[in-house]
Amino acid sequence: MIRENIDRNFLVYELWKKGRAIDEIAFETAIPRSTVGYYVRKFNKCAKSGEPIVFQQVREQPDEKEIAVQAYAKTSISLGLLKMANNGEIDKLYKSLMILKLWKELQRDIFPTKEEREAAGKNIGYIIEQILLAKKLAKG
Repeated sequence: MIRENIDRNFLVYELWKKGRAIDEIAFETAIPRSTVGYYVRKFNKCAKSGEPIVFQQVREQPDEKEIAVQAYAKTSISLGLLKMANNGEIDKLYKSLMILKLWKELQRDIFPTKEEREAAGKNIGYIIEQILLAKKLAKG
């Protein structure tokens, strides 16, 4: 079963609420136009029928400090890409952009959510116990 991409859907929803067109949302987010169109049609249908738009999970909102860190990281990346472009390092720029795109696509699968981090912190003893048990079973 394919896991629903809550962050992507919420992002499309937020831009749809602001009145953005499908092409604008697709361009701004780098989400395929067909995907954006699918969700915009879904949101329009719900709005027309008066149904609430419900996401499977509640998307966690980052606090101001997390937003500041994200802004710094994005600025650093943008400046690095701009420097490559200005220096004529097109191959390096292209590879960097492809890596960033792949990283973004994999991000929800490789980075723990806030809830997962909190659960791991509360259950570190159990995690270590399971790791040791797995190692013991692997040795035979």
